[in-house]
Amino acid sequence: MKKNITTLDLINELESLKQNFDFDQTKPFKYESKNLFKYIVFHISQEQYAWPLSNLKEIVLKQIVVPIPGKCESLCGVFNYRNQVMPVINIYYLLGLGAADMENENIMMVTKGLSIESAIPVDSLVSMISISESDVKPRPISLSNEIASMIKGEVIVGGQLISILNPEAFIKG
Repeated sequence: MKKNITTLDLINELESLKQNFDFDQTKPFKYESKNLFKYIVFHISQEQYAWPLSNLKEIVLKQIVVPIPGKCESLCGVFNYRNQVMPVINIYYLLGLGAADMENENIMMVTKGLSIESAIPVDSLVSMISISESDVKPRPISLSNEIASMIKGEVIVGGQLISILNPEAFIKG
């Protein structure tokens, strides 16, 4: 049975990865792990999704999201991120899951390495996983073209189906 981790455990793990990054650059490359990629797994509307750690800058908690009148459906609003206005992408709408509930306590994943730095709200964090490209199965063919472009594929970990997201599809400059 897969153990759920707390948000604090995940934040500590990400901080540890961030601090050890420079040290890892000086170590010899391990060829046996060359095809393993790390993802953060989270829930949105009772479904599990994975986001590449290479596109995750930080996880922030309990942010006040200010709605923008007359905005497009794919934007929840903005929030203050380190004295910058950070857009909040409505991942729920983009995945065809309805509107995001920004009234409750929220968890924001701040993106990096994309054309626009932004945040994505999620319901809860589950774990971090390492998976091989060969473990990823194709996305379902029954998805609409818009939603299919946002999902790279699927993987089963611990008996749970996890959809792997395509970050470039969510953030377009």
